[in-house]
Amino acid sequence: MKSTLTRVAAALIVIAAAASSACQAADAAPGRVDVSFEYQRQSGSGSNQFALWVENASGAVVKTLFVTNFTAGRAWRGGGCLGEGGASADIASMSPAEVDAVTKATPASGNVTASWDCRSETGAPVPAGDYTVILEATLRGENSVVYRTPITIGGSAKTSAPEPQYAGSGTAERGMVKNVRMNYTR
Repeated sequence: MKSTLTRVAAALIVIAAAASSACQAADAAPGRVDVSFEYQRQSGSGSNQFALWVENASGAVVKTLFVTNFTAGRAWRGGGCLGEGGASADIASMSPAEVDAVTKATPASGNVTASWDCRSETGAPVPAGDYTVILEATLRGENSVVYRTPITIGGSAKTSAPEPQYAGSGTAERGMVKNVRMNYTR
């Protein structure tokens, strides 16, 4: 009788461990995306603003990773200082606590990094599939740059250096954001 109870207890421990592992695996993030770029702060007004966010294959925002404080505040809500980002990263619909979690002061010149843990705004792991990581910056007034990197969550690891897409005729501030690198690991 004692050996039967010992075997039953051992079997229950194995079952509980397997169930715990399955739950942890279901809750595990399916990877990580690291973004880095060189940032050169510009003098004067109408520049130095940027946002970084992730969209799913349908173009819906999955997670806002970083927004400069000025952009998230009065400039964003009052018509924006980012063209695409103002419409896409969806800061206007976030609560003050959510905005606080992703905004930071405009950084000093140097290397800027941000990471995405492959979780949605709610903290749930995103499903495997196609996503786009987007970095948009206002260079000066109407001049901006957008970097886009498609990634497949659940797919192979990927490192990319997306090409800039410039808007506007100004070229003096094009060095504000450069050498963008995005790295997805599983």
